[in-house]
Amino acid sequence: MHWRLSLAGQCHALAAEELLLNKRRWGLVVLLMPALPCAFLLFMYRMNATPPEAAPWRRDSAESVLSSAHEPHELANAQWRVVPLRDWTRPLASRRQRAWYRWVFVMPTVSLPESQSDDWAIFIDQAYSHLTFYVNGMRIGSGGPDTGLVPVLRGPLWVPVPRVLHRVSGDELLVRSDAGMRHTTLDRVHIGPAATLRPAYDHAYTMKRWLRSTSLSAMLSAAFIFGLLASLRRQESFYLWAACTVSAWTLHMVHSQFDMPPIEPALWDAYGQITLGWFVLAGTLFTHRIIDAQAPRLERAIRTWAILGAAMLCIAPAFRMATIVNVLVWLPSLLAAGVYMLVRLSKSLVTRGSHETAWFWSIAAIIFGVGAHDYITYFLWIAPGSEQFLPNTSLVLLVGLVVIVLRRFTTALSTSESLNRDLELRVAEKTQQIETHLVRTKDLERERALTAERERITRDMHDGLGGQLVAALALSRSTAQAPDEAQLMQETLEASLQELRMLIDSAEPAEGDLLTVLGMLRMRSTRRMQAAGVEFDWQVQDLPPLPDFGPHKVLQVMRIVQEALTNAMKHARASRVTIRTCVESLGDAPRVRLDVIDNGVGSGGVATAGHGLVNMHRRAAEVGGELTATDSAAGYAVTLWLPL
Repeated sequence: MHWRLSLAGQCHALAAEELLLNKRRWGLVVLLMPALPCAFLLFMYRMNATPPEAAPWRRDSAESVLSSAHEPHELANAQWRVVPLRDWTRPLASRRQRAWYRWVFVMPTVSLPESQSDDWAIFIDQAYSHLTFYVNGMRIGSGGPDTGLVPVLRGPLWVPVPRVLHRVSGDELLVRSDAGMRHTTLDRVHIGPAATLRPAYDHAYTMKRWLRSTSLSAMLSAAFIFGLLASLRRQESFYLWAACTVSAWTLHMVHSQFDMPPIEPALWDAYGQITLGWFVLAGTLFTHRIIDAQAPRLERAIRTWAILGAAMLCIAPAFRMATIVNVLVWLPSLLAAGVYMLVRLSKSLVTRGSHETAWFWSIAAIIFGVGAHDYITYFLWIAPGSEQFLPNTSLVLLVGLVVIVLRRFTTALSTSESLNRDLELRVAEKTQQIETHLVRTKDLERERALTAERERITRDMHDGLGGQLVAALALSRSTAQAPDEAQLMQETLEASLQELRMLIDSAEPAEGDLLTVLGMLRMRSTRRMQAAGVEFDWQVQDLPPLPDFGPHKVLQVMRIVQEALTNAMKHARASRVTIRTCVESLGDAPRVRLDVIDNGVGSGGVATAGHGLVNMHRRAAEVGGELTATDSAAGYAVTLWLPL
């Protein structure tokens, strides 16, 4: 009972600790969610800010008049009034009406290096409509979209002013805006020395033109690579929706590359909104793959809305409802999808905290934070004409998705390599086991065949030759013969029978057990030793199995011991024979020692003079052992050393 209470307490403590950790993670997520896009926006505002050297030449307001006049001389009786630039609330009476802007100023003398001229120029951050410039009544150039007002991020405009038009007494600059719509606006205007304004123009061109073009090239390459990965990994929808997300964003970036729409402006604007929506919706489905979420009904609804919403945006301009559908229906649905995406990512980040989730959560927080900024400040008319930074998030998206996909790909590759290594090790292990099993099977089959053949030969020898020897021995005992001849015949027959039995015993599997071999020899020799009046003294110890102790070696050892016993009975006239075994070291290696010791009068010269000892040495060498014989007054000792 106590251990159950202790376990319950530990589980409660772990749950409380996990809850506290989740609360801290949620706090960090809530803190970072606005911090990331704010940091990005602050960076972009600083990058897009007018350089300090160009700031003194900036004009944020101008005298303006709304008129249908086409040339400056038609404005003789115009009623000019000062208005702020970036004013999107000034209505136009008709599409023929234009907005005129005027600045009257005296260009101050600026000290410039001799290598620079004293020309001056007009620099505008971005042109939303077609602009025509007049200096002192003379037309000097034009630029900007030729058709209608294009309310998207555009490139800067640079208009050099010829030196001959400059008046010492003062200059007048007129700008005509051909909006072609019901309202008009003009971005910040810089009027000053060309050498001073040129770096500001180059900086703006880099941020608004070069950076967008470079990002588009990178996104096109990424879309191709991701599409290739998706085609190679069709079984994984992760790569498919990653490719769709990148491709949709790439298509949306194409929208910001044109100053003049290549098609009808309303349809071109619808194209931009459609591709933006597809990016958000594809990103939502990609989010499900990141967090391993299963929502088939919701995904079907998202895919259906992607088609229906695009159709609505294409049809809306025909009914003059493009703005209503875009601002009140399409964009709010995208913001809702973005909020849903961030909530799911945040929940997964708090509970699981994978690196892929953290990366994509950071990307989504920046992109949708910047998108919310653009929507609120621009489309809701809180700060009309303000900078739009959503296209600048392309590199953030590209880097993040590349990291996520490469991480997923390398993780899958590492897992595959690890599994392959494990599989190779298992295959090698199983192969080794199979080979070992095959070798053992072959050995067993060979051993079985040898055993069967050995049993057959042994049975034939026992039943055939053995029976005949026994019959011959019995016949020799019952037949009247001369005593010497009968004794010689009996000894010969008994020796033959003993040799036959020893051959049969050696054929039995001993499994390297020397004691089993000696036991069989003892069983065969006991009666013979007792008949000769010799006592056995059996002093054996447990021995380790001998390697490769087959029938041939068994027979040789039995013959060595048999020879030693025969010498003890016939020549040494011993009354006791001691057989002793142990394990001792001979040199550096441990060996089995087998002693056959009798208490007789020694070999009597027979063993040394005849072939008995020589044969024992030869047999010992055949089994890889060594043999020593010691003849003394106390008796005769034969020692056999067998290797382990």
